[in-house]
Amino acid sequence: MKWYSKNRIYLRRIYIFLIAFGIDFRKTFYFIKNFLKFINDLFTFKKKGGKINNIYPFFDNYNSDAKEFENQFFHADLLISQYIYQKKPLNHLDIGSRIDGLVAHVASYRKLDVMDIRNVNIKPHKNINFIKKDLIKIQNFDKEKKYDSISSIGVIGHIGLGRYGDEIDPNGHVKAIKNICNLTIESGLIYILVPVGKKGVEFNSHRVLDPKEIINYFKENNCELLEFNLVNDFGNLETNCDINNSENLNFGGGIFIFKKL
Repeated sequence: MKWYSKNRIYLRRIYIFLIAFGIDFRKTFYFIKNFLKFINDLFTFKKKGGKINNIYPFFDNYNSDAKEFENQFFHADLLISQYIYQKKPLNHLDIGSRIDGLVAHVASYRKLDVMDIRNVNIKPHKNINFIKKDLIKIQNFDKEKKYDSISSIGVIGHIGLGRYGDEIDPNGHVKAIKNICNLTIESGLIYILVPVGKKGVEFNSHRVLDPKEIINYFKENNCELLEFNLVNDFGNLETNCDINNSENLNFGGGIFIFKKL
């Protein structure tokens, strides 16, 4: 997450652009830096009697540390799965979150429905009921199943940008919020993670949104904010914090909990 802090965000944008064309200078840098160490380790291993079947080199892990987990998804997945466990909702729906993140956390202790525009192969895990649907194309809510608990981690900021095969729609995030609220019963809880900070669209990856606007969108759909948590540009989690703490962030993670009125 440090790459989102201050002016480093511009280096990250250049890096992401180059990656899109298959150019990864980071891997090249670590190859040059660590190649001799790799060769030395290889010969040391063989000298000590080790037998090698194939060469499968990793040059960048020499310099990694255990703090690589510090990102928005780690904090949101863990925090929200704990809330769901504590609240024990009658039925829970997740919309588009990582299967190997929040969905797996929740499925380890209860059943849930998972909605996604993409195909997802859940078999043989029985706690996950997959529903293939496009959230913003749902119109007849009288026939839809309603939920007393809904989560959507890092999804609302993507919708309408076409990144995952969805239709281009500049107001996709607004329509998504409306439909999430329509799928929630009275007194139901909604858990979301959305990029927050200096407002803008980074096409076709994501939107960075103003948290006050997000609160207003939910308010227009009869939902009130219960709690706001923030993952800052350095990947640190600030619990129950002031909305204004996100104002100057490049790519913060706003973790919101709403209640349907």
